Amino acid sequence: PAFESALNVGTKLIECDIQEVNGEFYVFHDHTLERLFDINGRFTEQNNSEIEKLLLPNNEPVPTLAQLCECIGTKATLNLEIKHLINISAFVAELNKLRAQYSVNVVLSSFSHPLLMKVRTLMRGSRDYHDIKYAALIAHLPADLALYAHKLGVEIAAVDAFMVTRAFVEHAHSLCIDVWCYTVNDEWLLSKLYDYGVDAIFTDKPAWALDVMTSTNSAGAVTR
Repeated sequence: PAFESALNVGTKLIECDIQEVNGEFYVFHDHTLERLFDINGRFTEQNNSEIEKLLLPNNEPVPTLAQLCECIGTKATLNLEIKHLINISAFVAELNKLRAQYSVNVVLSSFSHPLLMKVRTLMRGSRDYHDIKYAALIAHLPADLALYAHKLGVEIAAVDAFMVTRAFVEHAHSLCIDVWCYTVNDEWLLSKLYDYGVDAIFTDKPAWALDVMTSTNSAGAVTR
């Protein structure tokens, strides 16, 4: 329902986290079950039948990557944050199958840069490999600014919105690297990031963000 709601307001990019449990790939953010289910334990320690019985606060089950791709199709680009994988080859095979089946456009990201590089290496022999972009997530402001992303050879530097600076954005753009910032839920921060010239934001409130951008654009400001 959250993804469908985002599509309905015109969102063109949807981000979510992917975790593997016993060969199945689930769309799930948290490492533990406490916040959403009031259960002790890690998500990846459950078996598949236990996960299938879990109901989110809206009484929906935890979706799989396949269900997500079927929902999104060509309506938006999927930014898949790879949070936990055991079998990288199996993930690549599943993703390639789903890309072919639903024609979904994909960005792959992770805070684990070694994992992201392993996935990229295995994806090189895939259909339409060059259509996939890669985003290296960080939660700090590096001393060498966006050089980390340049060294990794990724197209996107994904950075904590409260850490990013104008100098970081300008440096990234000089290296032909886009800057995406997470997580933006207030107007002050959104306005600052657009002033810096960031290329995309993550938000929990897409309808609100689109309204703010529309209002800003109507006032004569240039938005990215």
